[in-house]
Amino acid sequence: MTQLLSERVARLQNPRLADFEIAQEAKRREAAGQQILNLTLGDSDQDTAPQIIATAVEALQSGRTHYTPIGGIEPLRALVAQQQAAQDGHSWSPNNVVVGPGAQNALFSALMCLCGPGDEVVSLDPVYATYQGAVNATGAELKTIPIQMADGPRLRAEDIENALSPRTRVLLINSPNNPAGLVLTAQDVALLCKVAKAHDLWIVSDEVYRDLTFDSPHIPFAEADAKRLVILNSLSKSHAMTGWRLGWAVCPDNLADAMRNLAMCSLFGSPPFIQDAAITALELGDGPVHAMRDLMQSRCRIFSAALQKARGLRLIAPEAGMFALVDISGLGLSSTEFAARLLDEESVAVIPGTAFSDNGHSYIRVSFSEGEETLQAAAAAIRNFSERCLAASAAPELEQ
Repeated sequence: MTQLLSERVARLQNPRLADFEIAQEAKRREAAGQQILNLTLGDSDQDTAPQIIATAVEALQSGRTHYTPIGGIEPLRALVAQQQAAQDGHSWSPNNVVVGPGAQNALFSALMCLCGPGDEVVSLDPVYATYQGAVNATGAELKTIPIQMADGPRLRAEDIENALSPRTRVLLINSPNNPAGLVLTAQDVALLCKVAKAHDLWIVSDEVYRDLTFDSPHIPFAEADAKRLVILNSLSKSHAMTGWRLGWAVCPDNLADAMRNLAMCSLFGSPPFIQDAAITALELGDGPVHAMRDLMQSRCRIFSAALQKARGLRLIAPEAGMFALVDISGLGLSSTEFAARLLDEESVAVIPGTAFSDNGHSYIRVSFSEGEETLQAAAAAIRNFSERCLAASAAPELEQ
């Protein structure tokens, strides 16, 4: 029988995404009229700021509906370069910025230009679920090193060195981390820079949550070799613009040129009215970003306090972002069983930890994207569920 699809299609398969099916099931139940307390996805219930929307509307009405330069309009690229240079001290220029439809696209494009069959990419465990498919698409292999969950440095030098091989090409870093909400320390970042220079590796740093740090500041890769550094970011989380689909990569000239060539045959530029709106978002300054950060931190505290007295559960306190991990090992259930039963019995949707790690059976991920009332109700339902699980496990002992 003739093979209908290429071998590349098989590489695009990402088994981790199967655990996200519970988010789709929750949406199906909501569409059918069931009330679901949905703590699955990182899409804030906040709307995009009116000034940003107004800019897009004005741009549409004034005819900003035609082709744009492949890598993004110059005013936006210049602003991104300026703000990134202020972050990390590197001498970025507009030519170093490639704009596309979201940080996910920027990640995919960068990896396609950096990696190929036989290469290895080393990332952090727990790892954002889409990384596996993006790495697979290049033909490379994804390997992971554990993030330390306790206070202090998150990475151990021996774990990094043990993961490296002559085939390692990229250190793919996500800090603040999704799903754990943990932030790499200055010691961690210095270690990664040292390792990358010693082994001539690229650092690809996914920083979409860097503006949403609570108490531990985001540490930029100021000491990295800028000729082997890629910074990914977007406005999705910081400015409540998930649906606008705009993000970028900041990278050295040779990679930026390669990514523009890739965009030439895959995207052919981003909508001008969305890029105009992005300029307005960046020009608004820290106010909207700090408001989003404060909102997420407040919701985290609310959920943590509501869950604090739940037996058998432990919240791993996040330091940034809009997610947290909950350790469920005290209940004796796997994360997939916990999530499935919680949806069926309490109408609460969460993501199993196995979506992010082969070792994720003992935790679930919750999102703070919904409002206080939803978080309070969901925490109460999770407490009720945990109590029933503990009571059920204790019942056979009482009968003996």
